[in-house]
Amino acid sequence: MSPTIFTMPVWTCVSAAAGATSTLLTVMIFMATRATTSRYQKADFYIKITDRYNSRIMTEALREIVLFYSANKEEFADIFGAEHSAQSELGIKLNNSRGIVGRYFKQIADMHRNGLIDAPLARMLCNFYGLNVYFQIVAPMGRARTDVCHAQDEEIVETLKALKPQYGDGKIGGAP
Repeated sequence: MSPTIFTMPVWTCVSAAAGATSTLLTVMIFMATRATTSRYQKADFYIKITDRYNSRIMTEALREIVLFYSANKEEFADIFGAEHSAQSELGIKLNNSRGIVGRYFKQIADMHRNGLIDAPLARMLCNFYGLNVYFQIVAPMGRARTDVCHAQDEEIVETLKALKPQYGDGKIGGAP
């Protein structure tokens, strides 16, 4: 039997449904692939950033800052400010360590504020002992410097505290 005028619309509808189904499946596969790629990229990014935190340079910087803080407790920021202003060897060394620790957390805050990373990822990147060191030692050391504007530093502290107010019990002590 040859196609009639009545069977043509049925085949047209079947063909259109098959095309729509194919398009829908293509979109679903694209979305699933995109979501998987996004998760992979976030995981890769997390590993790369935390490798910086886990580096020997960061460990030494944290250790040096904590040792200085432990030896000078109440006056540590004032002593650092004087040493930094005098450009003493200790002041330069502490400022370099302060910068290493500070940059790690500043970059996380900046990336979050600019929408480059979401809050859950930013919290994961801050979930280290160094966050307590940043809040309790590095930020006050930065405020003790007289050669910089402190407004941006305070914005960074506010952003980080909104993400994660402290690591663990918030205490400083022992080796990082």
